Amino acid sequence: MGYALSVIFFFVTARHRLPAVPLVACLAGFAAVYLIRLLKFWNVRQVFTSFGLFSLCFAFTNLNPALGQRSASGAEKKNWFGVDDEYLDFASQHNNMAALLLERGDAKEAEQECRQGLALKPQHSTLLFNLARSFAGEERLSEAKTAAEQSLKNSPNNAIVFAFLGDLCYKTGDFAGARQALEAALRLAPSNAGAWNTLGPTLYKLGDSEGCIAALRRAEVLAPGWFEPAYNRGILLSHLGRYPEAITLFDSLHRNNAGNRPATLALAEALSGAKRFDQAGQLLNAFLAKAPNDTGGLLLLAEINLKQKKPKDARLLVLRVLTMNPNNTRALTFLQACKKMEARATVKN
Repeated sequence: MGYALSVIFFFVTARHRLPAVPLVACLAGFAAVYLIRLLKFWNVRQVFTSFGLFSLCFAFTNLNPALGQRSASGAEKKNWFGVDDEYLDFASQHNNMAALLLERGDAKEAEQECRQGLALKPQHSTLLFNLARSFAGEERLSEAKTAAEQSLKNSPNNAIVFAFLGDLCYKTGDFAGARQALEAALRLAPSNAGAWNTLGPTLYKLGDSEGCIAALRRAEVLAPGWFEPAYNRGILLSHLGRYPEAITLFDSLHRNNAGNRPATLALAEALSGAKRFDQAGQLLNAFLAKAPNDTGGLLLLAEINLKQKKPKDARLLVLRVLTMNPNNTRALTFLQACKKMEARATVKN
């Protein structure tokens, strides 16, 4: 009987890929002792009884469709250990490993795990999604889009994959596709702040500035304290010439994120746009006192000096940038503007 049970457990664990090797080893040891005893004390009745029990159990565990199988409708069935097969197959093991590798930032190895899993189960929607993430991590965005679309064919109600596809479409310039995917994601998961944050710039690219602002506001409400949607909204307000609103927003970000470079420079630029040059200059001088070689800060201060008709001060700042990077295109442009302004001032005098 022990021999029969050990063999049955072998087939069951092989069929369902259970980590029951220690149990099988114990039963196999017991079976070996029992077999020696059976051979030593030969008993035909015991042999046929054991063989019959083994055959019945083997047929039950391997031919019964209720064990580890799916119904005709595709519904999940549990095996006799009470565990879903979805979590026991090798494809899912590859998927779990791929997810871990992606968390570590190893997109190339994750791709290999996904491919091995998909060789076993080509329609595994989560594996396809992780394959898309792997491609995105390798900057292979068109392949990532294809994999994400294949994942959605097998799992059409996955809001996370729709949001991911929308982000890919935005990055590849397919703004109409991005809007379609993001709106699908938000129909399924209206509280997805990330999808709202991507939808905002997407709507702006499609010419809907007010829709963009509304989407970014929604992202801010859903994720209080998240810097990115508030920053994006401030940039759009500045671009639209709504400087008072932009200044209020950036001032709040600047105060709540002390030392944050993007918030500081965006606030200075908004102040400059509102022609509050003195405040912008003070802010940038304080910033450059802590980061004297910040190219963006130096050039922004140079631009403010040019707006104030101070070409000499601007030129000194531009030359500091060119010392660090002689090929900086923006710095070279500003240098030409400084020379022209100085030349005009000389002619007037």
